[in-house]
Amino acid sequence: MPKFTPKAIQDQLAGKQIWPFYWLYGTEKLKATELIRRIQNSLADALQVPIENYSLDHLDGEEITSNELLDQIQSASLLQRSRLIVVRNAHAIKQLDNIAPLLRGPVSVSECDTVVVFVSRDLDQRKKISKQLTEKAAVISCEEVPDRDRDAWIEYLAQRKNIKLSPNISLILRSLEPWSLDLIERELEKFELGSHSDSELAASVLTGQGSGDSSTQKFVDSFFTKDLRASLESAEQIADRPNDAIPLIGLLAWNVRQMLQLIGGSRSQLSPYLARKLDGWIQNWSLSELQELTHRLSDLDYSLKQTPRPPRALWTQLCVESLPASADLAFQNR
Repeated sequence: MPKFTPKAIQDQLAGKQIWPFYWLYGTEKLKATELIRRIQNSLADALQVPIENYSLDHLDGEEITSNELLDQIQSASLLQRSRLIVVRNAHAIKQLDNIAPLLRGPVSVSECDTVVVFVSRDLDQRKKISKQLTEKAAVISCEEVPDRDRDAWIEYLAQRKNIKLSPNISLILRSLEPWSLDLIERELEKFELGSHSDSELAASVLTGQGSGDSSTQKFVDSFFTKDLRASLESAEQIADRPNDAIPLIGLLAWNVRQMLQLIGGSRSQLSPYLARKLDGWIQNWSLSELQELTHRLSDLDYSLKQTPRPPRALWTQLCVESLPASADLAFQNR
């Protein structure tokens, strides 16, 4: 069976056909997330249950063995209930060959009790299971979006958030580098947070001062001034409001990119107020720290959306790993 494109899988789901096993691989996490959402919607529709009531289990390939995974898959059939199992970091599972006897071709959505979606960084052709997956499962490449498809993806993601973009803003989004769907999603979340549709975002919103929420404003300022105590206090409030937390990551990531550009000597399209604010924050950060923070924010965005870890723990981890402990806080924790 040949490898599939995400569009081909979407067409199959629209036709009420589903594969019991999917292997999604590549660098574009948002493509995988979107496919998983559509698979879950199809299964929930077949059972005529609300999507939030459909059984969805998250597993991590770095934390389970192949035998434990097999038990999870088989227990769903024994319980006679429909279930979607998402396995992240699937490339880390050792001896995955033991699922090979369970692999089979597509079936009607209404006849499928368990669907397993593996999310992996790659498809290692040296492994025997890779050949079996390619022949008896749906293997989908979620690689980076080519330049010719950027505009279509930007339009799709904006429409999903009911955001109307001008050609100028679309061009700016298309030109961001390093470009990824996760980056565009965060930029659009920032637009959402600022109730902004077309012109340049207000500098106050971009720095967290116009979000309309004091804890968000306090977190952005305390985080970039490296005040660990204040950041942790604000993070506790933010973690309890997931609808605010996700757009906040976009704000943080945008400010990090602007600081990196300022360090590189670029000050284009920045208002004097915003430039002063960023210049003040830059004094607290080295180039390597900002580069590392970019990766941590990406990991946080992924973890909040795709893992069962408590949001408070994730935000606390970001603060503790990124900010130095002050002397008084370190003394209290001795």
